[in-house]
Amino acid sequence: MPRLKQLDFAYRCISTECVLNLLSCYPQLVHLKIDEFLSEKLDHKFLKEKYPKLEILLLYLVILFESDESDDDEYLDM
Repeated sequence: MPRLKQLDFAYRCISTECVLNLLSCYPQLVHLKIDEFLSEKLDHKFLKEKYPKLEILLLYLVILFESDESDDDEYLDM
């Protein structure tokens, strides 16, 4: 597996340290897919400077809440 070139880490918490460990195990890795929402500790600038050939695809999780201003919402009646 050291020749691994693409890795999908979507929907998992990941830090810069974890990415560095992965890169040391898989030096030919060029595509890394991660979830931006869960990866709060990821230092994008550092990784870009240290590994300029690494392409990091960030998945952005968007959570939408629908606002209903009516007082007769059946889900709120208890």
